[in-house]
Amino acid sequence: MNDIILSEVSDVVIMKDEMQKQHLEFLDTTEQTKCDGESFWILLARRQDISKILIDPPFTTTVPPFRIRNIVNRDVSPVVDYHRCAIRPNAPGGAVIQRGRLYYHSAYYIDYFTKKVAKETEFIKFAQKLFNLFKKNLTYKKEVGDYFGEGALRDEKNGWKLTM
Repeated sequence: MNDIILSEVSDVVIMKDEMQKQHLEFLDTTEQTKCDGESFWILLARRQDISKILIDPPFTTTVPPFRIRNIVNRDVSPVVDYHRCAIRPNAPGGAVIQRGRLYYHSAYYIDYFTKKVAKETEFIKFAQKLFNLFKKNLTYKKEVGDYFGEGALRDEKNGWKLTM
């Protein structure tokens, strides 16, 4: 469903949030192909903003498994974070769907947090358009204060737990 929603916005690119090397890696779909080893985090951006996306210097993780990480700097880059729902059919206590998340930074700080810099107006319009499209295609459950897709609501009726 998410790819259908994104088709309503022109020139959207889907990227990994973490790369093997110091260059962007693109995906063909937002769909999760597996739950083991594949990041739930992906990034959405306008095609014309690709050259403005900054990858932080590589660093080595401090906990096992030790590895070098190359991550997009979400603070300054014109990207929308999309955390895909984790679907765990064999979770202890029963099948679980963990909540996804969509967000972006509209501004960031420089000079040791003394100067706030707003992101470009066109990027903010793009990000807000994505939010509105997702909200339009999801169902709001007032008792939970959150939005849900058709699949999650169907799975909940079949005994799956919806969690944060």
